[in-house]
Amino acid sequence: MTNQTGTGLITNQKSIALRIKRVVGHRVWRVITRPIAFGLKLMPQSLVFKVGMALRKNSYPYCLITEGDTAIQVGAPADLLRIGRSRAVFFAMRVGASGHVFIFEPEPNSAKAMRDYLQRNGMKDRATVVEKGCWSSDRVLRFWSNPDHPASNLLEDVSKWDETELRARQYQPSEVPVTTIDGVLDAANVTTVKMVSITTNGSEDEILSGAEKTLAKADYLALAETGEEVHALAQSVGFRNMALDDRGFTAARIVE
Repeated sequence: MTNQTGTGLITNQKSIALRIKRVVGHRVWRVITRPIAFGLKLMPQSLVFKVGMALRKNSYPYCLITEGDTAIQVGAPADLLRIGRSRAVFFAMRVGASGHVFIFEPEPNSAKAMRDYLQRNGMKDRATVVEKGCWSSDRVLRFWSNPDHPASNLLEDVSKWDETELRARQYQPSEVPVTTIDGVLDAANVTTVKMVSITTNGSEDEILSGAEKTLAKADYLALAETGEEVHALAQSVGFRNMALDDRGFTAARIVE
């Protein structure tokens, strides 16, 4: 199936479930799917991920990553890990023992949960969990987290709500260190990158500003669907949209 966007005709791999979610809204969707999420929590995580990987092996962005690749995942909330939907884990499964995934997650509980999962499932050596947020520079920013739904966590600088609204929505403030993707990959002497995936809540512009050198050597870029402007954002940094995926869209480097 194809879909028309401002940057051209691209493949639409969004599931029927995700299309329904977009229509009914996030809150209603959480209520509808709560029994499914509860059932998934009762299953062994490793089994849920094996099934999930089998279902995703031919889907973007996962099908683009192969044994030995280097991938970057910004955002690894614990709630998606619990229900077997963590993109960071799927990437670690795809790169294999000879590849590597750099995982950025500023929320301490989510970062620990990821490290523990990788350790339990023999994937510790193929992943680096950076317990920091991503930004355009190294600094400390105010971070708002929701213990019941870590996937909705966000930095105050990009929040559309003020402090009163955030507290009313059960978010809790803290201070977190942020860094640049370029800084981390330079320190690790990474020379090639297959995929840069950013699934955050509005920080994409700042994160990409701190990843210019990394993007110059990356083949693909995947961004969460946080607004129509992110499609143009991918093109502005040298990537052309190729598919709508399970979080947003995947784009390929533009080759002149």
